[in-house]
Amino acid sequence: SAIMGSRCVMMVDTLPQRLQQPGFETGRRAPWPGFTWASHQGAEIDLVLRRGERLFGVECRRADAPRMTPSIRIALKDLELQRVAVVYPGEQRYPIADRVEAVPLSDLATPGCLYPDPVDQ
Repeated sequence: SAIMGSRCVMMVDTLPQRLQQPGFETGRRAPWPGFTWASHQGAEIDLVLRRGERLFGVECRRADAPRMTPSIRIALKDLELQRVAVVYPGEQRYPIADRVEAVPLSDLATPGCLYPDPVDQ
């Protein structure tokens, strides 16, 4: 069955098998297993991370000031994402919309900075 809604391409029953394939693990279970997602209508999100039963999105942008996109809006709704981090080359972290935040690429080098409190705890 689809993760959420009829637009989803990634299927829940195939996700565990995909995570078991070579290349998804390096000897131990990754704490944040992930996958990409796209809808039949063309919406997509670069990376969906799963932590327990919760899903989090990561979108990568080259723009200096990333904004909300229809793809992010659809992914939030269809996948019921907790939050989306839009990673970009800028220096300031700032909210884009409810549950959507611009995150500087440099923040990824610091553990816990992609989704700070309370998600990473």
